[in-house]
Amino acid sequence: MLKFFDTLLYLFIAGYATCVAGLDFTGANWIWIPNQNPDGSVPVGNATFRRAFNPTNGRVPSTANILIGADDVYTLYVNGLKVGTSGAFGDAQRILSQMLPGVVAAIQIKYSDGSTENIVTDAQWRGIAGTPAGSEQVAFDDSKWPPPSSRTGGSAPNPSLQSGNWIWTSETSGPGAAAPVGGRSFRKTIALPNGQLVAQAKFVVVADDAYSLYLNGRFVGSGTSWQNAQRYTVNFPPTSKVVVAVYASNSGGGPAGLLVSGQLVSCECTSGSDLSFITDGSWKYSLSVPPPAGFIDPNFDDSAWPNAQVKGKAGVAPWGATNVPSGNSAQTTPITGAPAAPPASVVA
Repeated sequence: MLKFFDTLLYLFIAGYATCVAGLDFTGANWIWIPNQNPDGSVPVGNATFRRAFNPTNGRVPSTANILIGADDVYTLYVNGLKVGTSGAFGDAQRILSQMLPGVVAAIQIKYSDGSTENIVTDAQWRGIAGTPAGSEQVAFDDSKWPPPSSRTGGSAPNPSLQSGNWIWTSETSGPGAAAPVGGRSFRKTIALPNGQLVAQAKFVVVADDAYSLYLNGRFVGSGTSWQNAQRYTVNFPPTSKVVVAVYASNSGGGPAGLLVSGQLVSCECTSGSDLSFITDGSWKYSLSVPPPAGFIDPNFDDSAWPNAQVKGKAGVAPWGATNVPSGNSAQTTPITGAPAAPPASVVA
């Protein structure tokens, strides 16, 4: 059978991507050429990636939406035809970029009968350093190319809720003390050192009683019980700054409490390059009701906000043990009073 879909990605260094016609990076992995430096890092340079795809059941492809992230730039071919190239880091186009010799991509193929099929970057791709002549052509033989290394959703350790703290505002001396009932806003800004980039975050989150969680201005998910936490894995364009914003609301018994444990997954394929964070005294809070306009935006100025108060580690009274799911939770709608925002690319 003739191969319908062969994709060449030719990269130098940087990238960014946004949703294309509803397409996102859910289920897609960052992939790299398999050979690495002795320290585990990926060599800087050019790399070529290919994916051959055969339509099933005699279906005839008509169009394809392609979303690509690359660091820094790329050239994209489909069936030997040049489709597009990226610009500098931060460009946003209908077909877009990624990171050191590697790529993340999501492709939606539409067939003449109206059905669709999705392809993502995974172990079925092949990758090699350099740019072999003719490798963009359908007939090129890549059978000796190895599968790429990948950065899957499970490549970083899952965060443990036990490492986090319950944080509150300064309105009470402790859990259960009298305080106004209602919602409170919390923020945490994480600036990565040395230009390091991250492209995925993992969260375990719970609040007393309910919360809505945002990452870099996009809505991730919500929970409505202080006894049951939620777990999320979120993909996003590579960035060196991550802002976590939470609107938490308590329906009775004091101001909202919050408990978060998170892990940022680095774009660099090096051991020890992932960064963990928890709710602690470095988080900021606001008492404003309704919440301050734009507080979920990454560039919002929270410098005048006070620091949160730590009220005890996970499991402390009166909360006790919290149920934590083993798998990712479904994305839900924001709770009452929380700001609306575009959805994040949550891996279910």
